[in-house]
Amino acid sequence: MWQWFRPGIGLKRWLGLLFLGLLLIALGVAYWLAEIYRTVPVPTVAYWLTLQFVNQWVRGLLFVLVGAGVAWWGWQGLSRSVVRTLVPERADEPVGLAQIMYERRQAERGRKVIVIGGGTGLIPVVRALILIDEPIQVTVVLSAAEQGHLVSLLRDELGLTSRQVIFPVGEHASLWAELADGRLVEGATAIERLENGVPIRNLFFSRHIRRIRVWENVEGEPDAALLRNYPPDVNPDAIHAIREAEALIVAPGRLYTDVLPTLILPEIRTAIRMSESRRIFVCNIMTEPYKTDNFTVADHLRVIRQLAGLEMDYVLVNDAPISHNVMEKYRLEGAQPVRLSQERGEAVSRLIFADTGETTTLVEGAVVVSAPLITEEPQLIPYRANGEIRMRELAIARHDPHRLAPLLARILRDEL
Repeated sequence: MWQWFRPGIGLKRWLGLLFLGLLLIALGVAYWLAEIYRTVPVPTVAYWLTLQFVNQWVRGLLFVLVGAGVAWWGWQGLSRSVVRTLVPERADEPVGLAQIMYERRQAERGRKVIVIGGGTGLIPVVRALILIDEPIQVTVVLSAAEQGHLVSLLRDELGLTSRQVIFPVGEHASLWAELADGRLVEGATAIERLENGVPIRNLFFSRHIRRIRVWENVEGEPDAALLRNYPPDVNPDAIHAIREAEALIVAPGRLYTDVLPTLILPEIRTAIRMSESRRIFVCNIMTEPYKTDNFTVADHLRVIRQLAGLEMDYVLVNDAPISHNVMEKYRLEGAQPVRLSQERGEAVSRLIFADTGETTTLVEGAVVVSAPLITEEPQLIPYRANGEIRMRELAIARHDPHRLAPLLARILRDEL
């Protein structure tokens, strides 16, 4: 009950006004009852029901306590009913209406930050924003191919509301990869399974191929030009969130199925270009076998620019070493750490300020913020087996939210 009086929920004055109104109603009813008791003969049972045989002070206290208990019971039931109706996904949680209203009030305050991406790399970034010691209004735009497990993590563990988790396109959309040899691959799952080493030349969305075949009366596989003529509708909530954001963070993840799919949508790309938000890329720790082999930080930024037409303002790069045991696991999978450069030097430049002597490193036009950003603590990692999402505990290199938070806070406050 006391949660309703927490600072920041915005209800104390209205609860006080409600209490005053009920008090005035009770006072009016008391006047009527007193007048009836004096002027109208009442049955003997009224004497016992109104506790006339008890001292008036004690009688009043008893009625107040019983009334408060009944009111509390009714209010709890009302709160549960409202939660089940308005927030059905949290109906089974031991959380009241006051807590949900407080969370939503907090989510509407502070800096507006949008996070774009998918996969487990998204979670540390969102956690880092929550750890910042100032109100942050976080909105997540998930990759269209993302599964429900990640949505559950964002809502149940991190407390994001349904309005803060947005899919850019609906289920009717298909993601296509155009390979360097001209072949087309449909769907994020098929793209992730590519192991032939043929580079991905382009990415784009279309409406579902079955609909296009009906509309165009096409037999066989349609070509890329035809598919591009049927782009999916983009969620206007995603566009609005981008336009309102003070900062846009591209989270680490699989480059071609987690990071790029949202960025390549023309409406999303245009909204980002028109926005004045800071663009921050949290670069991957490791390369992805067969997709980003030997990729450097510059290579990641270059692909984002080539396929999405976007440049980043900042790139966060891990410079902490990975332990031998964890590194061996990655080597067996064909992955390796993402380096700032491969000694090629063509994409990396350094600015030295004459007045302070400070040095700023730029990669593909983005300011490099390098620091120890990883943790190797065992974590529950989701994986797919027989069509089901399961969890297993692994010691792997992941971004540490506690190390990301201060760097993101400094960027948001223009201290970097």
